[in-house]
Amino acid sequence: MLSINLLLLFSLGKKYPWQKPHKCPRCSSPRLWGHGFVRRYFFGFNKALWLKRYRCPDCSHVFTLRPSEFYPGFQYPKAIILACLIYFVFTGKRIQFVSRQIQNYWTKGALIQINSFRNCKKLSLENIIFLHKNNIIISTHCIKKSSKNSDIYSPYRFFSVTKDFVFT
Repeated sequence: MLSINLLLLFSLGKKYPWQKPHKCPRCSSPRLWGHGFVRRYFFGFNKALWLKRYRCPDCSHVFTLRPSEFYPGFQYPKAIILACLIYFVFTGKRIQFVSRQIQNYWTKGALIQINSFRNCKKLSLENIIFLHKNNIIISTHCIKKSSKNSDIYSPYRFFSVTKDFVFT
């Protein structure tokens, strides 16, 4: 994730001065090759922006340099997604300038992440803060791509044990 001036990127296109990453995000190899450009749409722009891609020759991983204020695979900034979710938690209503369907997708994704990481099925401010502080992509429906923190993810379900529970 990089700090990118989107207005400058919009005006310069492929001529934007990209900073080459120091290492591969997957295997940490310092060898990286430029792998062309790809078009991505972002909120507030009427046409796609050109983003730089790199390829690691050691692990064959191809990755795109993205603005840090956007989750991978999302067109809306993190701040808008968080604002919509928090507004929904407190009011039970949707923000009007963002599509209702998109906000429903974000809400369902947040519930999936909360259920995966906290074994809870309730959308609350405390749960949203937990996901945000642990760098979990709050609104995604995919568990595998939701976090780079694999130490808090467990493939096993959590359950509470009461006093009368007996292992057999």
